[in-house]
Amino acid sequence: MPKYRKKPVVIEAIKADLGTSVTAIVNFIGVDDVRIEEDGSLFIKTLEGDMRVTPGDYIIKGIKGEFYPCKPDIFEATYEQVIESNLLSSVIKAYGFTVEQAQTMLSNKEIKEILISNMQRTKVSPLRTATATVNVDIDGVINTFSKKLEEELAKSL
Repeated sequence: MPKYRKKPVVIEAIKADLGTSVTAIVNFIGVDDVRIEEDGSLFIKTLEGDMRVTPGDYIIKGIKGEFYPCKPDIFEATYEQVIESNLLSSVIKAYGFTVEQAQTMLSNKEIKEILISNMQRTKVSPLRTATATVNVDIDGVINTFSKKLEEELAKSL
């Protein structure tokens, strides 16, 4: 029997967990393609009909613009986050991170926004190679992120 390998394609996805607001999911998919039942169950329109999204699932936007849920274990075994190389290079040079540290920081949306904001405030562009070193308090970045996450959770309760 012939064997096949999945083509390397870049997709967009959002993780539906306690830190993800329904607004973020609606903004990603579109208001007409999301349904919330009285019991709080979340459903999205897919090519195969409405499908339930359970906490922890990823919602994937396919290569033709279609959406579908994916269990976290399958998603994590199949996909890895794509980080723009210019941004990665700029963060490494600006903050003195290793490649692995920079990839970890940039894989978190909130921390990524804080890093870019700090670079812009200090006039270090994330879109070009930075030569200056920006002093950053990593504990401060993580604390700010934690506070924002707590605020989002409080809003969703």
